[in-house]
Amino acid sequence: MIEILDTTLRDGGYVNNWNFAPECAKGIIDSLIKADVEYIECGFLKDSNLNDNSTLFSSVEQFENIINKPYKYALMINYGEYDLNKLPDNKNLIIRIAFKKDKLKDIIPFAEYLKLKGCAVSLNPCATNTYTDGELKNLIEISNEIEPFCLTIVDTMGNMGENEVVSKFNLVNSMLKNDIKIGFHFHNNLQTAFTNAKTLVSICKNRDLIIDSTLFGMGRSSGNLCSELILQYLKSEYNKNYDLKPVLEAVEKYIYPIYQKTPWGYSIYYYLSAINKCHPNYAKYLKDRNISFNLTDEILKRIPDNAKSIYNEKVIREALSPRLLV
Repeated sequence: MIEILDTTLRDGGYVNNWNFAPECAKGIIDSLIKADVEYIECGFLKDSNLNDNSTLFSSVEQFENIINKPYKYALMINYGEYDLNKLPDNKNLIIRIAFKKDKLKDIIPFAEYLKLKGCAVSLNPCATNTYTDGELKNLIEISNEIEPFCLTIVDTMGNMGENEVVSKFNLVNSMLKNDIKIGFHFHNNLQTAFTNAKTLVSICKNRDLIIDSTLFGMGRSSGNLCSELILQYLKSEYNKNYDLKPVLEAVEKYIYPIYQKTPWGYSIYYYLSAINKCHPNYAKYLKDRNISFNLTDEILKRIPDNAKSIYNEKVIREALSPRLLV
């Protein structure tokens, strides 16, 4: 079974600093429900004093103020950024845990506690495509131990090609327990998100697959897989029962005005970050300083391999330092 998880209110929030007013967030959620999208990710849970015009939530209760009816809702927690003791028991919620490679072992008790709270757990390892086959096998073994609702392959740098998508899927599919869903989260730096999604759909025969997307591809740098594209494709080619009308209405009413103020989409800077296997924030740092394309390419090549997938401002400042530009 192929399902879609719309993550506009969470991953799209990198564009507008998660400034979705309640009426906007409610409108987007209502539109996605009307469209029959299977899952809706509504934002982050974070330990912060946050305002009511944000999809960064300090509590589940704050999140519940923007929903009108039961549905398959998800929230994301960056590992280490939320006190799980604040979670109420027995809420019908999917919690997606985003974590870096060096925190993999720490995720086990974290995920188990979430399951005790009654949550469905999704594991979202950052920059999954930087994992070696051995590291990926270890991730799968730990996932089998945790038995999450879903294990998501995350293309943080937006540089996965079709062959890599097929290879990663086949390895995970061969080892992961059959009742665990496989998810994919694509960024669109090389304009391959839609092609990669179609490839996945074509090879996924005996496994539940969840594909992440956002309305109008809303997301930092070059954006994400467009919900309207993948929904239309699944509707026309696989007879899925999606209603595109409320999706288009949501894009026009809520998303396009954001795009007009803060556009996202294809950029040479983010193309360069992708081909150099670097976190997109490195490209953003250089873009904000109007560094030329060729020099951007050279600077990104100077970033050590062990620092490429996790953004570190000190690293990019050192790579940009005048003494290295000669």
